[in-house]
Amino acid sequence: MEDYEDVLSFAENKCGMREIGKGRDRIVFTSGNVVSCKQDVVIKISLSDGTMQNLEEIEMWNHIEEDVKEHVASVIDWDENYKWIIQQQADQGSPPGASKTLLENLSNIGWTCSDIRPDNVGMIDNKPVLIDLGLGLRKK
Repeated sequence: MEDYEDVLSFAENKCGMREIGKGRDRIVFTSGNVVSCKQDVVIKISLSDGTMQNLEEIEMWNHIEEDVKEHVASVIDWDENYKWIIQQQADQGSPPGASKTLLENLSNIGWTCSDIRPDNVGMIDNKPVLIDLGLGLRKK
């Protein structure tokens, strides 16, 4: 399934998934009936170069400290070839000020992120969390 339309059709028709976001290299779907899980999840499926984004996100998740993980949507599972990632689902459309609050929360524990923007911030249990672990997250 190299083509975006093939991936979208497979995810929607065969798996009951629904697209909730799309970037240059990845599509994000709700989980549909592909995953049995005790929590709501999303699946980030790579398109072409998206495997590098997935790999970077997984490596970041594996190396950040536990106190930082409280401010990030959990990475639950991934494909060994990095074609997909399963991540805890956050409510999108965060309220005004959520990005600033998240940045302050990270700063309070000695971390910063240069990629905090409304598209990368979601809400879990009424708390802002980073939903896209990019290279911008780092220790101060």
